[in-house]
Amino acid sequence: MISYLFLRNPEIFVIFARKVQCNTLLCMKIREVMKLQRMVLGITQQDLADMSEVAISTIKQIESGKGNPSLSTVEKIMDILGMEVKYEIRQTV
Repeated sequence: MISYLFLRNPEIFVIFARKVQCNTLLCMKIREVMKLQRMVLGITQQDLADMSEVAISTIKQIESGKGNPSLSTVEKIMDILGMEVKYEIRQTV
């Protein structure tokens, strides 16, 4: 199982993964994290696309739940949003 772990601050953890049990303070899908943080920062989808050098269509697809971004795309976007991406790989039985 691969999960993306976004560390916003030491008290809030956000996990996005398929079939993962959320036992942290806050669990959200990546699109929800992106949109929420983008709104907190007061930037538009176009602003985020320009700053991250990711196509506006990709940003829109991710936020609408239709996108399937690569890890490098996720890293670019989260970096602009001031969030760190950490990876965790676990074997499930």
